Amino acid sequence: MPPRTPLFDPAGFFGTRSETLKQGLGVFAAYTLLEVAWLSVVIWQLFIPDNTPAMTLNLLLTSATLGSIALLVVAASMHFGSGGANTNGSLTDAVAVAGWAYAPNIVVFVPTILYGWRQLQQLPSTTFTPEELAADIAAVPALSELAAVRLLMTFIAILWSIYLLTYGISRTHAVLPKITVVPAFFVGIGSFVLLVFGP
Repeated sequence: MPPRTPLFDPAGFFGTRSETLKQGLGVFAAYTLLEVAWLSVVIWQLFIPDNTPAMTLNLLLTSATLGSIALLVVAASMHFGSGGANTNGSLTDAVAVAGWAYAPNIVVFVPTILYGWRQLQQLPSTTFTPEELAADIAAVPALSELAAVRLLMTFIAILWSIYLLTYGISRTHAVLPKITVVPAFFVGIGSFVLLVFGP
């Protein structure tokens, strides 16, 4: 029986299906919505209520735009980094695999938000302005711990995504994993650098 998702057998999943683009885009959209929903909860919990509707809308637009660009960059990096037109795969195949590469983020999302919600409940009932929070985040132990847990979970998801990209593109493009692991590794490094040093 073929696997239902590529999480543990990406080669088997992509090798037994010819249409994976819609599913991959669906996974990417689900991750984006979950991230926006969770960050919106954090915003409503931490900030002065008058600021939250505009901040939430801005977050949704920003996440959708930057996320779509990131998806295309990952797909293009994997496609061209694995041989491009010299392989049996297409850029569309790479987009499908790249979309599914967000699935590990959804898996680790559940323990992250459960821990995060517990930490948020430990905060004082007063709200912050964005400027106050940016200045004082290191002084709020619950938020510092939440940031550390999120960093660890994201690192796990990145490693898992590298595995998924390596073997998924290897199958869709009919090239060896030792070729696809190179662009997948650089995609993972880029993701981690953006997480740590990004805006």
